[in-house]
Amino acid sequence: MDGDKPKRPDRLVEDGEAVEPFQAIHTPGHTPGSISLAYGPILFVGDLINTTPFRAMVRWSNQDNEQARASRQLVAKLPVSLFCPGHGKPISKIAR
Repeated sequence: MDGDKPKRPDRLVEDGEAVEPFQAIHTPGHTPGSISLAYGPILFVGDLINTTPFRAMVRWSNQDNEQARASRQLVAKLPVSLFCPGHGKPISKIAR
């Protein structure tokens, strides 16, 4: 396995684009091109949030903390009932 080599994407995804059965939502901050993927009321948020109810990832892990904060505010307003972070358990309720 060549774990040290960066992977090339098959294609780039734009904000709002449908990638059946998901919809991409641009959520930069952790990295510039980060996206979250919506599947009905479920949102896969990657490293945007941590497992403690809607806690931010630690500041040193984000490339742009202001963008990460804006992205968290964006997804908090979405009609989502389950947030699935990249690390830890899903979050079913958040303070809005």
